[in-house]
Amino acid sequence: MASLPEGVVFKASPNRRFEETVVFVHHFGGTKFTSKRHQEYLCELGFDCVAFDLLYHDSDRFPKSKQTLVDVARGFRHAWADQIEQVLKAIDGPKIMFSFSMPGGGALEAMSRIEAKGMTAWVCEGGPFLSVAQCYWNYMNRFHPSLWFPLRVSAVAATFLAMGIYDYKKDVQKYFKNLPTGFPTLSIRAWQDELVPISAIDVFFEQQEHISLEILSLPEADHLQGLREYPEDYKPRLSKFLMAHATALTSVAKTTDS
Repeated sequence: MASLPEGVVFKASPNRRFEETVVFVHHFGGTKFTSKRHQEYLCELGFDCVAFDLLYHDSDRFPKSKQTLVDVARGFRHAWADQIEQVLKAIDGPKIMFSFSMPGGGALEAMSRIEAKGMTAWVCEGGPFLSVAQCYWNYMNRFHPSLWFPLRVSAVAATFLAMGIYDYKKDVQKYFKNLPTGFPTLSIRAWQDELVPISAIDVFFEQQEHISLEILSLPEADHLQGLREYPEDYKPRLSKFLMAHATALTSVAKTTDS
């Protein structure tokens, strides 16, 4: 493993079975620790994992610097892509992307920049999505319902601009074109998601017929709660997808054959 960027946490599997390292990209408002349950499960399966804190991952923690103003002008999603690309390039060997919610768009952009070279598959949960303004309005109404209505509207507008979403749909089409034909992608969707309706995820993936898209539907789950609340549905499907596309270590393969 090459030297990882500062702040990136490496979690080694106690029984590594696969060449791929799983790169976790947390949701907006989360941290590198919010995917701990997922990391532990994948380590049990035999994957090494890495995780890190995204820049601008929570409005209460925005760094105050000149670079912040630059990234506001560019759009935070591009700053996320910069980070993710740096992490991907620092990891030796094949990699699997595992992203959550909105920052999955930054993960897609990062993979697009490197034409998914060295990438085996992508797992994305609760996103990425379009209809961004509606989804952030849902977020404000759920987590800040007592906030004065004009302030909620202003917060959604400010977030929309800071994320750089104004040309998002066009960019998404461009990013997908740089992924190889048949690129394995598992989209995990919660039917009871009060933040991100399935329709917003559908629109993100529409007309992407050259990738190999699979969908894991969780009829009773809320936003990003599938593994915690419905492991009996979540784990077997995720495991099946990963096993179908991951590369067994040579020593493991020989042991299995014998």
